[in-house]
Amino acid sequence: MSISASVVLAGVKFIFGGLVDLVKHKRQVKAEEQRGELEVKRARNNAEIKRALNGDEHAAAMDFKSADQRGWKDDYLLILTTLPMVLLFVAPLLELVIASSYQLGELQAAVNAGFRSLQATPEYYWWGLAAVYIDTFGFRRMLRQVIEGWAAKRLSSVRER
Repeated sequence: MSISASVVLAGVKFIFGGLVDLVKHKRQVKAEEQRGELEVKRARNNAEIKRALNGDEHAAAMDFKSADQRGWKDDYLLILTTLPMVLLFVAPLLELVIASSYQLGELQAAVNAGFRSLQATPEYYWWGLAAVYIDTFGFRRMLRQVIEGWAAKRLSSVRER
């Protein structure tokens, strides 16, 4: 019986040994696949970082060049486009100052009136104001980040559909 028991034991070891080797091999293959995916992700991230740094350097150079070329016309344009927004708040507050008596809550109502006026401001004014600020103060780098974030958000919403 010892011969047949040893044969059976050898057969069991052979079968289970093969199964163990198969499981080990599958784990190794899966680990290699995960390493490969990780390397691809790292390469993509490095490429994105490199592209962003190159773009930021270019935008910074343009901002510095723009700042060197600023003149009184830029300041005038900035004041001219900002003045209507300031006046939206000044008018209700001025009415409050001119009034002969002050009632509790009138200041809050005046400020709220300014914000309501801001909400009614046309969109083209906001775009124009943003363009003047970006050009005057050299916010090209910030604008680039905003546009990239907006585009990424739009692309992710399109992918989800």
